[in-house]
Parts: sequence; C-alpha cells; structure tokens
Amino acid sequence: VMSYRGDNVNGYEPTDRDPDPNRLLLGYFHSCSTLNYLRSLLDSGFSDLHRARAWELDFVKDEDQRAHYESMAR
Repeated sequence: VMSYRGDNVNGYEPTDRDPDPNRLLLGYFHSCSTLNYLRSLLDSGFSDLHRARAWELDFVKDEDQRAHYESMAR
C-alpha cells in the first residue's frame, strides 16, 4: 500500500493512494481564490478595523453577544 501524502496529493483511503497531479492544481486554485477574496475585502475597506461599527451584525443572534461586540467596537 502506498503511503498517504496529504489531501493535495492522494486520498486517505488505501484504494485512493495513487498520486494525482490534478489534486495539486485544485488545491492551488482554491488557495488562490480564498486569498483573492480576502484581498478584495481588505482593498474595498469592507473589513477595515477602523470601521468595525459599520459591519453588519445580522449573524449575531444572541443579544448579549451583540451588545458585547458593540461595546468593544466603540
């Protein structure tokens, strides 16, 4: 049985241990996409820490956590 070399090279199951170069390309693509998305958020000012109070808080359901966040962002 060939050794497991990580998800970007081959699969964990013994039947899926053949190195697959397409896995490397797919992993590289997803890494680049994630970094480009984060860069776009930073460049647009969306995630600017100086404007933390302008961030939407729709994801915060608990009122205590929302109040805690708003007190920190002031």
